[in-house]
Amino acid sequence: MTKFWVIILIGTLWACEGNQAVTKDSMLLKLELVPDRYMGIGYGEVYSCHVLEVLEGDFASDSLLITILAGDTLNGNKLAAAKGDLVIRFKKNKEQEPYQIMPISGMVDPKKTSWLITEIELEQN
Repeated sequence: MTKFWVIILIGTLWACEGNQAVTKDSMLLKLELVPDRYMGIGYGEVYSCHVLEVLEGDFASDSLLITILAGDTLNGNKLAAAKGDLVIRFKKNKEQEPYQIMPISGMVDPKKTSWLITEIELEQN
């Protein structure tokens, strides 16, 4: 009987092993991207970015618009100083946003879900 449970346990662990890489946290997103250009708007700046790689989460588009609010100097300075690739972490904010550009420091994806910036990592040369 013990051999039976050992075989079941090993089979279960083996079956689950392949699923770990596929598991995605739907509340977090981590993207490697490069800013192309930016423009000022009434409440901040909007950066047009090209997505190089999805490092965590699920994101299907190859481009996005990131909004940085006027008072968000930490993230604004990092994006302005970027000379190459960036890695940006986001956390899910709200679904069914009415507009592509919202007054948040973050972005709205093609599914109309808004994401707040939690961290920006500059490329290390």
